[in-house]
Amino acid sequence: MTIFKKQSEMDALFTLLNKSPVPYDEDGELNTSYNNAMFWWEINEITLSPLPQSVCLSAADILYNRFYWFTRFIARSQTLYGIDAGLEQQQFQIIEAMDHESSIDMEECCHILEAIELEVGYRSGYRS
Repeated sequence: MTIFKKQSEMDALFTLLNKSPVPYDEDGELNTSYNNAMFWWEINEITLSPLPQSVCLSAADILYNRFYWFTRFIARSQTLYGIDAGLEQQQFQIIEAMDHESSIDMEECCHILEAIELEVGYRSGYRS
């Protein structure tokens, strides 16, 4: 599993796919996490086909990156603006997609997702 956590890695992917970040919010961290999350939301294995062989990502890699960056976006958004149930629902859609991906062991996946949530400081509004 490959998760691109460093912004320099994300910048390189944006460049390789000729994509540009868009302004989203005046908060730099929220803007960055939004753009990276949207990058992974729009990406799929077909989109990645023109990349050099040195960048080999599976469907599972794409989903883990999508979850990582979207969770970072939600965590920052909650800090600034409070809980947004719509964003949490979108996060759950990523988990559902992971459940349908045959290459993902969901027991292991749950541990990884919990570790990501802890790392980025995310706390679901549904938990007490």
